[in-house]
Amino acid sequence: MTVELFPSDFLDTSEALRKLAASINTGGGVSLTVTDGTHTVNAAGMITVSGATVGGTSPNATLAISGGITGTRGLPATFDSANALAQAATANCPIYYLSEWIVGDGSADDTAALNAAFALAAGVSTGATFILNGICNISDTIVIGDNTGSDAAPTSFINLICTGGAGAAPFRWSGPSDGRPAILFARNKYFYVRGLGLQNNGEVGSSVGLLLGGSGGTDSGTATLAAVFDKCSVSGFNTGIIDGNYGGSSEILWNSLSLYNCNTGWVSDDFNTLNHVFVMLQMGGCGVGLDSGAGEGFHVYGGSSSQSSICDFNVQSNGACDVTSFRNENSVGFVRGQGGSILLKNCNQKASVLAGDFNAAVPGGVSVSGVFDRLVIDNCQLDGWVSLGALGGANSIAITNSFVQVDPNNNMPISLQSSDFGTITRLFLKHNESIQSNHINTNDFDGFVTGGGFNAPTQTTLLSSVIKKVQQDQTPIINSGQTYGADTLAMGYVRHLGEGPLPGITTASVQSETTSAATLAGSNILTVSAVPSWLTPGMIVTDATAPGALPYSTSVDHFSATEIFLTANVVSPGVGSGDTLNFYTSYGVSYSGNNLRVSGTFGSSGTLDFTFTRDVTVNTGTGQNNVLVAVSGIFMPTDVGKPIAIAGHGNQAWTDWYGYGVKYIDATNLLVQPAGGQATPYVPSGVGNATAVIGQNEPDANYIVASIVGNAAAPETYSITAQTASGFTVASSNASSTATVTFLLIR
Repeated sequence: MTVELFPSDFLDTSEALRKLAASINTGGGVSLTVTDGTHTVNAAGMITVSGATVGGTSPNATLAISGGITGTRGLPATFDSANALAQAATANCPIYYLSEWIVGDGSADDTAALNAAFALAAGVSTGATFILNGICNISDTIVIGDNTGSDAAPTSFINLICTGGAGAAPFRWSGPSDGRPAILFARNKYFYVRGLGLQNNGEVGSSVGLLLGGSGGTDSGTATLAAVFDKCSVSGFNTGIIDGNYGGSSEILWNSLSLYNCNTGWVSDDFNTLNHVFVMLQMGGCGVGLDSGAGEGFHVYGGSSSQSSICDFNVQSNGACDVTSFRNENSVGFVRGQGGSILLKNCNQKASVLAGDFNAAVPGGVSVSGVFDRLVIDNCQLDGWVSLGALGGANSIAITNSFVQVDPNNNMPISLQSSDFGTITRLFLKHNESIQSNHINTNDFDGFVTGGGFNAPTQTTLLSSVIKKVQQDQTPIINSGQTYGADTLAMGYVRHLGEGPLPGITTASVQSETTSAATLAGSNILTVSAVPSWLTPGMIVTDATAPGALPYSTSVDHFSATEIFLTANVVSPGVGSGDTLNFYTSYGVSYSGNNLRVSGTFGSSGTLDFTFTRDVTVNTGTGQNNVLVAVSGIFMPTDVGKPIAIAGHGNQAWTDWYGYGVKYIDATNLLVQPAGGQATPYVPSGVGNATAVIGQNEPDANYIVASIVGNAAAPETYSITAQTASGFTVASSNASSTATVTFLLIR
């Protein structure tokens, strides 16, 4: 007779002999004696027992072993074929071949046979390994372990190896869809499963594929522990895998797990479910791929998914999840937050099934959505929006080094959709690039957000000295209700070109305002006739008329149209009506200018009256809806990053058009991008020949023209006079100069 064994590099000789013993029928016929040290298993994993036939069939045999076989998987000194199975069960971690019990043809119902086989090892402390070679039709739950319903139930240590691999779907469910699991691992610990493929051939309903947990009843705590599921697959169930059933499952490694066509691929139902690690996870056609549920969460390292109808990863309130080096294609969503935390690192989320207009009531093409306690996105490409709902509590959001969709309302890689901001949210945005605009840098942000969110900037308070320039630039756009300058820092593009950080002084700048009513000691509200446009939270305030009325280092907290709320109460003698208030930018904070490089051209003259803003008559470029063409006047390389305003030519119901120079093409062609809310078309509507105002003035005259470079054919020298916030005068040594000169400004 010939007995099939595994190759010798998989099972040792003791295992081979045990398999041989377990496969020999009872009765006489042939005796085989194997002496320790002389027996080997051939490379094909086969061992042959030769002898005369009995009744025309393969001979029966008795196996005797002399010399003893030692080791962690040792056998008794002798095996009698009549008792082979029973004796194998007494060995340390015996190996059972399920072919001894099942039909395995994919048609016959193998449920009872499988449960009878696995029951041999339930609660056995030595453990057991079951090997399946075949396809099993199952109509009721297969129990691997002990499901007697008590936390006093014995622990099992059962391994399962399916030789055909998961692709062959060795387990095929034909049972009811009432929520009972097809396979239950109950109070099983320190085990290994390989090649398990579970396919639902029945109704989806409430069907469950795998269930990992306790024995039921009063069982609790971590019941299923320290397992490796290697190259397994679950498909076609309402819920593919549930972790947690009268006891959690923890320290589980899912290596090359495949989840296909399940409404939910994997979910945790027990708060004791901890440390589920997925390596090279594959998912396709699921509603939700992984759902953190009631447990700690999941940890994913590598893999891919496609066609998720809701999202790949759902993060519930207890979840503390991370996903690294994962690729998603053509799903409705990538990650959905329901109060938990997640880190996304080195992920690539390709085009979503639902493309859409960001400004729609329900934006389409959203990659990351919902509510998070903590969201970190680092070094990712997300083709869809990061569109978050109501935030509050200890929320923290960081998006860094990523290639992302940009909210046109604020030029930031995030949209805060809801107006429900109960408390302050920590927000950190750094080194991100726009997918829509050819890798142009988005705005960096390091601070806090509260109020109505970026979609309602007039209601939002940005609390960070790093972004005061954003606050100071929020001059309302006429007839729009939006802001101009808050969505794109003009110098952001220039810095992107490698010209260094924004220059700035570190001494305080002072502005003054007069009170219109008295404020008594004990109140923190100052009254003025109208709050000035330059006022920002964080400014230090003093009373020049009554110097002792305001405590040292009192600053502006927030303000309304006529009231200024301070961080400290007024003290005696109080602030009087008509007192002069001095407001200072915070000491040590850089007060940035609006210009880094500027250029001008002499007109056959020895002087050039340079202004920071200038008029150019423009029209749209033929066939290029994001290019302005200069009809009168020219564009300059230093126009990159500068704001552009064209009165009376707004689009999408806007009165005026606002945007920025993005790329200098040549003296007559400039690539532009619109300001917030004017996503398409990119250029003004009905331009004809319109006047474009390019540039913006400095906040004051406290700047230095540090360097001048000209293109004159012969050497010229230059000097600066008449320096104001709107420009300066340049004198040339050549009374008839026609040179174009570029100036570098510092503050």
